[in-house]
Amino acid sequence: MRREERDALSIVLALIALAAFCALCLAAAADDPTLDLPVQRPTRPTVAPTPPPQPQHHDDGPPPAIYGAEIRAEDSIAFVIDESGSMAYGQHDYTDAEGNVARGNRLDRAKAELLRCLASLPESITLDVLAYDCSTSAWQGRLVPATPAARASAGAWVLQLRPGGGTGTGPAVVQAIHEGPRLVVLLTDGSPNCGAPWPYGGPATDESHRSMIRAANTRGARIDVFGIGATGSLEQWCRNVAGDSGGQYVCVP
Repeated sequence: MRREERDALSIVLALIALAAFCALCLAAAADDPTLDLPVQRPTRPTVAPTPPPQPQHHDDGPPPAIYGAEIRAEDSIAFVIDESGSMAYGQHDYTDAEGNVARGNRLDRAKAELLRCLASLPESITLDVLAYDCSTSAWQGRLVPATPAARASAGAWVLQLRPGGGTGTGPAVVQAIHEGPRLVVLLTDGSPNCGAPWPYGGPATDESHRSMIRAANTRGARIDVFGIGATGSLEQWCRNVAGDSGGQYVCVP
C-alpha cells in the first residue's frame, strides 16, 4: 500500500473513533439527571393581576347642616324653602355663605344656611331645590347628581328668591315627595294658608295640609322641618309633619 493511501486510511479511522467517542458521551449525559440539558420552556402559571388600590374617600369637612342641625343625607334629598311674604320679617345679623357678617330677613338667613348646606353635600347623592308661596317652583323638577356644577347652579337659583305671597306648604312638600327623595328638608316660618281645601288658615287648614303631605308620602321619605320663628300652633304643626315621617324638628329663633 502506498504512503498516500495509508495516510488517508488513518484519517478515516480517526474520524470513526471520534464519532464513536462522542456518541458514548451523549448517552452518558442523558442518564445523568444532574446535568442542565435543554428542555421545553416551562409554562408560567396564570396569576390574576393584583388590582391597584382604590382611592379612599375622606370627607374632611363638616357634615351637611342647617342652623347647626346635621342633615342626615342618605342618597337623595329635596330642599323646600318658604318664600312667602312673612319671610321678609325679622331683620337680624347673620353670617352669610361667604363667612361675612350681614343683616337680613328670615329668607336671607335661610338662603345662607341652604347655600352652606349645598356646598357641603357629597357628590354621591342626588338633589333638587323647591321654593313656594301659593305656588311652587323648582330648580330642576327632578333629582340630579350633586356635582360641583350642579351645587353651584342650585346655589345661584336660591340666591334669586324673593319673599312675597301666601304659604302653600302642603302642595310644595307633596311636589318634592313626588320626585322620590329619601329626605325632604322643609324651611318655613308661616302657617299654611293657601293651596288646600281649607285655604284661609286655622286648625282646619293646618290639618288639611298635614293630611295632604301624609297621604302623598307612600314611600316613607323622612321630612326634617325647620320652623323659623315658629310658636304656638305653627310650631306644633311643624312638629307633627316631622313626626309623621320620623324626621327631626328644629326650632329656629
